[in-house]
Amino acid sequence: EPTLRPDLVEIVGRIAALPGVDDVSMTTNAILLPRLAGPLADAGLGRINVHVDTFNPERLKKVMRFGTLDEIERGIAAAEAAGLRPIKINCVVTRDYN
Repeated sequence: EPTLRPDLVEIVGRIAALPGVDDVSMTTNAILLPRLAGPLADAGLGRINVHVDTFNPERLKKVMRFGTLDEIERGIAAAEAAGLRPIKINCVVTRDYN
């Protein structure tokens, strides 16, 4: 999960400043985006992909060490408010799992 890196905003800024880089995107679980979406957008992040293992709250609790669907939704809302668009949701569909 890239948002766990304390230097993520700096990394995004360095990547966005590279000659020829026109678009910077990131895949995340969105849990920490309420705090990071604005600084990441300011650093040059343009869009995000949100990886969600399952939309079943009980299964999500087992899969993730922390975080809830409500926190994921708040992260998505923060990303949208920060102008990170488009926002894509990635979920690998697995029978009897999600």
